Amino acid sequence: MLKYRLISAFVLIPVVIAALFLLPPVGFAIVTLVVCMLAAWEWGQLSGFTTRTQRVWLAVLCGLLLALMLFLLPEYHRNIHQPLVEVSLWASLGWWVVALLLVLFYPGSAAIWRNSKTLRVIFGVLTIIPFFWGMLALRAWH
Repeated sequence: MLKYRLISAFVLIPVVIAALFLLPPVGFAIVTLVVCMLAAWEWGQLSGFTTRTQRVWLAVLCGLLLALMLFLLPEYHRNIHQPLVEVSLWASLGWWVVALLLVLFYPGSAAIWRNSKTLRVIFGVLTIIPFFWGMLALRAWH
């Protein structure tokens, strides 16, 4: 198992570095959006979605939400100093504080989220959307 993970890492690291430095900003945003859709697919399984259809819908909805947020930014202001982006990043800070508390008080904290698919999906949204904006912000510094 570790062998396959190492091989995957050795293949993906150069691909990610090439995407970061060689793709134009729009291309990088599209690649990052696809990665976020794959993350939503995986998060669907963590959330308790058992059918492939449910996970596909979650991935598609996540992709549409991110694309909508991206297209709502004015073309000449595609940076992280937009209210939409800043709210997303501040929400992620709040979420990571909550996540830290959930980890520190585990297993007692599991009673809050263990039986709630909705809450687990919200956790995924609060993780994936800020990741998207964080990656675009890092790319903007290049």
